[in-house]
Amino acid sequence: MSNSTLQLLKAISFLNNDNTVADLEKIPLPELAAKLRYYYDKCIELSDRQAERIAAIGFGDASLVSSISASNSVMDLVPKLLVQEALVANDPLFAFATPTSEHSKVEIEAMGFGANEGVNLGKLHNKLLYFSMLAPFLEAGFLHVIPTSLLHKAPDVLPVYAPKNLYRERVPQKAVEFVFRSVVVNPLARTSNRMIVVDEPNHKRNRQICVSFRGDDTVTHGSFYFFRQVEYLGENPDGSLKIAYPPWNDDPLDEAQYKIWEEQVINQTVGARLESIGDEMRLAQTLGAPYMTESAFEAELLARSGGIVEEDASTLAVNFLEANSGLLNLTDPNLIFRIRTEKAELFERFRLSLKDISLQLRGVEEKEFAARAKQLFEREVQPQIAEINGGIGKIVESAGKGLLQTGGGLLLALQTGPSIAVAALLGFAANGIVGEAIPAIGDYLRSRKRPEFIWNKLRP
Repeated sequence: MSNSTLQLLKAISFLNNDNTVADLEKIPLPELAAKLRYYYDKCIELSDRQAERIAAIGFGDASLVSSISASNSVMDLVPKLLVQEALVANDPLFAFATPTSEHSKVEIEAMGFGANEGVNLGKLHNKLLYFSMLAPFLEAGFLHVIPTSLLHKAPDVLPVYAPKNLYRERVPQKAVEFVFRSVVVNPLARTSNRMIVVDEPNHKRNRQICVSFRGDDTVTHGSFYFFRQVEYLGENPDGSLKIAYPPWNDDPLDEAQYKIWEEQVINQTVGARLESIGDEMRLAQTLGAPYMTESAFEAELLARSGGIVEEDASTLAVNFLEANSGLLNLTDPNLIFRIRTEKAELFERFRLSLKDISLQLRGVEEKEFAARAKQLFEREVQPQIAEINGGIGKIVESAGKGLLQTGGGLLLALQTGPSIAVAALLGFAANGIVGEAIPAIGDYLRSRKRPEFIWNKLRP
């Protein structure tokens, strides 16, 4: 399936036959734009077939990497492939090739920003480099890419809502306090060619804000909101509304109005986030893999959405990570690929050991957690690090080029096994999420019999 993605990229002359990136400067810009549009359309056409092929593989240990809250860079994916049989990730070129919506074009023009002319060759090269560097994993079936971001495509016509209760019903009751304790609201500012997030509280009650959350550093996009007063101009032939509004307003809101609006957009952000997670979880179920997030905020939000609150869960995870030392030294992604193919028995034993440690740490009291984690790491994992480094010494001529080093932190992949996920370790029993206010995700999760999401902290 992912071989077909590589073949498609070669067919449109974005990759050479040896999987290196083609010389994009030799392709006229209009032709580049046409090739990108062809790639975008082809990905949509093949998306269902791709998902069916992945599901048919029947992985024993694979995960869908969140397109919302997990890094999809080469250097972040490769460490995970040391401890997972396979990963399914979002296609970064598909998102890049997605045409700008008409609404966005109007907004950009109204803001006074210059139109985005042509294709950015530097960005396109970086997207293609992703496929070039990961080609061995794609060809071997260790990594699969699908256009996950298609699940979150904005509608062509923007809906108009009239919330009666500030969207409070969209935040699960047992998550309300956690959400408002975690939220960060920053004002937006406008420069000559873009918007920026100002790193300060919105004390001036600006009408343009960014909503984010502590512990959500891996989220792949921001949530921007504009308080606008619109003028109704009539109805279009298709039933949509015609409105007018000033694109930017520097006048501060009065305090009462601002408090109402701020609560509404926070609730709206959480509700939209849970809906997006639900969409990806359903895709993950189709693929036969759990959903992997790297966001501590998201993991705890899911836990609280199910009514299971483990106040010290994050502390336990941090204590565990700090109790261990070991650093993934990823100077060459091909080393991990060669370990998996030429030293497959080492890889399999290492992966199973991490899962076994996860099981042994379940239910350990907080006061004993760090000591027990360190003990298990030193006894079960550290000897294997030396063995893996020894195996690498036989693969590469450079004797000092180890893959795992014991002096720095191997954020042990407790969070990487589908049956012993960090969700289970932290008491985040995802199959217990009920989501009273979000029946789509709640009904789905009630039917699941195993942990449905993974909080992955394995970082290079």
